[in-house]
Amino acid sequence: MRRVKSAPIFAPLIFLSMLAGCSKTTPKPDVFKMTGTVLSVQLPSHQATIQHDSIPGFMDAMTMPYLVREDAVLQKLVAGDQIKADVMVNKETGEVWLANVQVTKPASNK
Repeated sequence: MRRVKSAPIFAPLIFLSMLAGCSKTTPKPDVFKMTGTVLSVQLPSHQATIQHDSIPGFMDAMTMPYLVREDAVLQKLVAGDQIKADVMVNKETGEVWLANVQVTKPASNK
């Protein structure tokens, strides 16, 4: 009876499955809805300071700077714009940023 050598065939599959099991996945951030008014835009630091209403499940109303990752979005914002956005929170890293920013009422000085 002839013996089949299966190790060379299965070794790469086992190695790849081990790598997949060891790879660290990026946790999905929590998403909170926010409405507020842009007070200032800081292009060099990719931030906009927002005076926002209470964000249910996350924080009370306050004024604070938020990271805006998309430069094209940040460049269109001006002080006085009323916005709605998603506040993205990565609990593992503590990172907080805005996504899906939409101007709901442009500043009167535009």
